[in-house]
Amino acid sequence: MVSLELTTCLTLIEKYLFLISAVMAIKASSTLVELLALVSRNGIPISSANACTPKQTPY
Repeated sequence: MVSLELTTCLTLIEKYLFLISAVMAIKASSTLVELLALVSRNGIPISSANACTPKQTPY
């Protein structure tokens, strides 16, 4: 009888841990999407954009 109760308790704990990990994963992906949206909205500063363009050298 005790082993059945222990097994049931462990099963519930495993279910709760699974739900908690799922919520943590959803929150992490939501944070990443918010970060990407913020970066996209702000764009690239002009000085950084100019640093990425190749310099033309006179021949």
